Amino acid sequence: MAQSTFYGKHSKGILCGCFSFVRSITMDKWKDTELEKMKVGGNRKAKDFFSQQEDWDDTLSIQQRYNTKAAALYRDKVLTYTLALTVKPVDYSDPSLKGHPLYML
Repeated sequence: MAQSTFYGKHSKGILCGCFSFVRSITMDKWKDTELEKMKVGGNRKAKDFFSQQEDWDDTLSIQQRYNTKAAALYRDKVLTYTLALTVKPVDYSDPSLKGHPLYML
């Protein structure tokens, strides 16, 4: 996986540290949620999404772009879709749930 200009600035603390890592698709282990985020997100989908947003401007600095409403919406969108794909339904017939407050609902 090549290091991009965005990653270079991101990992040097210019942007938030919540995504400051690079992983190899062949040498590293990935969590299911990380794989889903990669499937849901991605550069092409992000560019398409941003091009439709009022406050997006490619001429802004990377820090300004990262702090736009459009960027926050895209992060939320990726997280929401990822959670929807990875949440497993509850088996209410499981006897170990007896007595749990949510079991009573």
